[in-house]
Amino acid sequence: MKKSFVVISVIARASLRVIIFIFLIAVSFNMKGQNLVPNPSFEDTLGCFPGMPNIDCLNEWKDHSGPTHAALNTADLCFNTAVFFPPSSIPAFDGTKYIGIDCQPMNSEYVQVQLTQSMIAGTTYCVSFYVSVCDQTTFIAPSLGARFSVSEITTNPYTTGMSAHVQGVVPFDPTIWTKINGTYTASGGEQYMTLGGFQNNGAPSFVYMYIDFVEVYPMPILNLGNNLPLCIGETITLNANAGASSYLWNTGEITSSIIINTSGTYWVEQVTGSCSQFDTIEIFNDNCNGQPIIPPVVTTEGTLFIPNSFTPNGDGKNDSFGAVGENISDFELMIFNKWGERIFTANNINEQWDGTFHSRKVEQDVYVYKLQYKNADRFIYTTGHVVLIR
Repeated sequence: MKKSFVVISVIARASLRVIIFIFLIAVSFNMKGQNLVPNPSFEDTLGCFPGMPNIDCLNEWKDHSGPTHAALNTADLCFNTAVFFPPSSIPAFDGTKYIGIDCQPMNSEYVQVQLTQSMIAGTTYCVSFYVSVCDQTTFIAPSLGARFSVSEITTNPYTTGMSAHVQGVVPFDPTIWTKINGTYTASGGEQYMTLGGFQNNGAPSFVYMYIDFVEVYPMPILNLGNNLPLCIGETITLNANAGASSYLWNTGEITSSIIINTSGTYWVEQVTGSCSQFDTIEIFNDNCNGQPIIPPVVTTEGTLFIPNSFTPNGDGKNDSFGAVGENISDFELMIFNKWGERIFTANNINEQWDGTFHSRKVEQDVYVYKLQYKNADRFIYTTGHVVLIR
């Protein structure tokens, strides 16, 4: 399909902002994936006789058929007013024209086109085309397909055992167009696309099929990467590669990238031509110092209190250190000295530390504790300091 461009004249004092805006629109348009198939709907012709379906007047596309019956083996350029047998039995899917090919082994026909650029090794391409069956045929090909090659195919693909790279089954309904689509990962250097019935099952009678609106799009790689930590108070930009036809995130955004500030699972659908890609990433909270975030102590349903100092001097007041609470389970308290040595462990909320280690009094100092417990259905992890005063 040809595109027309409107030349925008900018007056002498037009703002720089407007100029930049127009420039960005143009760049964005050019970044979109382009269909590598020229004349994809078979609308561009030159020198066709009125009413005569001569495929030789079709721009870009070539007839490629087996030599068994040279007079019969010619793909047809079909349109509503064309005079030939069989007559066109369905309006074009796109525009006014489409191609008709015979798929029986005796008269197997193929059409071929040179892509606008060679395929790149390792790149995946989205391939699609629409097919239908003529209402005059008594059989249909089991499938129609597309094959890609570095050079022109000059031998009969069916008789030489070639297979299609992308193919699909066609329903026996002459009133509808069916989309055949799939993906092809290039070996590198492929320039030609051939369409036809590559896996004909040897039907002995007339097998006539239609093809319209052919597309081949390079697909940008979609990889959101590994799961990421989200630092407190910061944001993360998630990027799907630019160049696809459209994007849809589970946040509802339709841009190629989004900025997030909350943890959770994020996914994106990236559409190129008729093909969709999906990827998912998990964003988790982190305080970004190499340790997981320690949730604050909560008092929902259960309650817990832990002091910040104690005086184990034997006066009967504040002589031990530990937690006080109720409706708490899975309790564990560990206390460490300044060298990181664990000097006390309690697995019961009623156990208290008396300020000794191996039955000897420890010196007055600041000690670190780690505490974990379950409050209702939530596990709580926290750390803190306690001052031992002699």
